[in-house]
Amino acid sequence: MKISYFLIISLLWKFVHSGEYLLASFNVRVFGQKKIQNQPVVDHLIEIISRYDLILIQEIRDASETAIEELIKQVNEANDNAFAMVTSPRLGRTSSKEQYSVFYRHEFFQPVNSYVYSDPDDVFEREPFNVRFQVSNWALPDLVISAIHTKPDDAVSELSHMVDVYEDLVVRWNIQNVLIMGDFNADCNYVRKKNWPDVRLRNDSRFQWYIDDEDDTTVRESTDCAYDRFAVAGEDLQAAVKTASVFNFAEEFHINMSVAEMVSDHFPIQMRISAQDFQTPAPKHYGNGSSRETSSTKIFRLLGILFECLVLGDYL
Repeated sequence: MKISYFLIISLLWKFVHSGEYLLASFNVRVFGQKKIQNQPVVDHLIEIISRYDLILIQEIRDASETAIEELIKQVNEANDNAFAMVTSPRLGRTSSKEQYSVFYRHEFFQPVNSYVYSDPDDVFEREPFNVRFQVSNWALPDLVISAIHTKPDDAVSELSHMVDVYEDLVVRWNIQNVLIMGDFNADCNYVRKKNWPDVRLRNDSRFQWYIDDEDDTTVRESTDCAYDRFAVAGEDLQAAVKTASVFNFAEEFHINMSVAEMVSDHFPIQMRISAQDFQTPAPKHYGNGSSRETSSTKIFRLLGILFECLVLGDYL
């Protein structure tokens, strides 16, 4: 029995993209000229980014705006030019400004609109960046991303005002389905249990939150905080969510903590969404009990693929 290597690769790709997309949000911790010149760190960033169909990158601090261009260049060198990006202007009240950038596989996603939220009252340290994508082979007409990296000390106020951002999107683009994601700073010293009743984004029934309050999205072993979150509005998009989890790249890549902390002080959070056949809304999650694909489920699915390879191998 002889099995074609390329057939196996094809089947594995079919597994990854059989009606699903894997999205992520990642605070890369002061991404600029110093980090882009550290090739071992860049190599790990490429490994992480390459896992996803779409990933929001935050905390880009580079006045020249060239570091992010170099990063996507290297990502594409490793991925046969599969990625494109849409990047915000530099944002922030102080001289230490940041950008958001969304890397996406252009085979599946095509940006059609984007804008920075108008913030005349200066509520946000870094105004949310909103991007609308058309998506290939998806039951919904589009995917709208609203990116936010809150100022830690103002996290309660900024998260509450994300409801206003959502309502602006509803009016501007005539949509209901929105994925809000980013470093919310939604835990530990910045949003305490006593603060949750004051967070409109958490208490508004239009939004489902993913990533548990008990999860840890930080790299350091001395911290245990669920800073990074997803908040999803719109019944159709909520029904499309299959899993949400933290991606511990230190464990996945078998790297020690000192190296991991050079990559970032945050782990990416990731969400798997169905491209089709989602009719029953997913259960609501407001910080606990978020839906995940278990390791055993993944193993059984992969075993199914290997079995398919073995069966087809009889005919090769």
